[in-house]
Amino acid sequence: MNPILRRILRPYWPLAETIIRKILVLQNREICKRVRRPEEARSLLPHFNRKGVVIDVGSGNGEYIDAVFSSFPDVFVHSVEANPLIFHQLQINFGGRKNIGVYNVGLWNRPCARDLFVYGFPSTSSFYRVNGNRNHVQPKFVETLPIPCTTLDDFCHQHDIQRISLLHVDANGAEWDILSGATGVLENNQVQYVELVGFVGPIYSSENSFIKSLAVLSGYGFGIEHFYSESINLELNRVTVILRGA
Repeated sequence: MNPILRRILRPYWPLAETIIRKILVLQNREICKRVRRPEEARSLLPHFNRKGVVIDVGSGNGEYIDAVFSSFPDVFVHSVEANPLIFHQLQINFGGRKNIGVYNVGLWNRPCARDLFVYGFPSTSSFYRVNGNRNHVQPKFVETLPIPCTTLDDFCHQHDIQRISLLHVDANGAEWDILSGATGVLENNQVQYVELVGFVGPIYSSENSFIKSLAVLSGYGFGIEHFYSESINLELNRVTVILRGA
């Protein structure tokens, strides 16, 4: 699309695309020429271990788990969900499968107890409050729940996970905190791919932005394979980035 026409049609063109492309240039990598939807991109990952381990952090209603099993039916999925109400539904939906484990625990940068802010839309629950921004839909606050948290490093040690084919993190503002608790598996090159989902925009009160999470992974040698940006409104974008380890 002509840049001038783009500015006319979309005065607030998704910020994420520009930022991610600049990151690719700084890394001296070839800029992504095709922006794919996550499910399509996932099926095209080179050398992906189709019988490996997938860790899904922030499983929500299990939609991502269904998508992974649709593409890779032989993987083993570790589903991590902090919200106990959602966790019980995951148990009902997937408890009968042999190649999945479902865990009601939070992941953080250290072992601790954290308050989970629960909202009327369960998928928006987070360890961070939703900002009072009038430009996006405000979910109704319901309650806070104390949640025991561990680190991803400790989780992998507890469950004897030596190699992660795909680490999916959709944590509503806590992506950086989770990655900060995964220094061991990242430093030891135990993660083949990371699929990071987050918002570029002022939705959660976290000081650690989604872009900062990408910078952390870049520091461990991860490069961007695919990205997809979906506009929520004029200043909020939901971004999915798939990165490949060194």
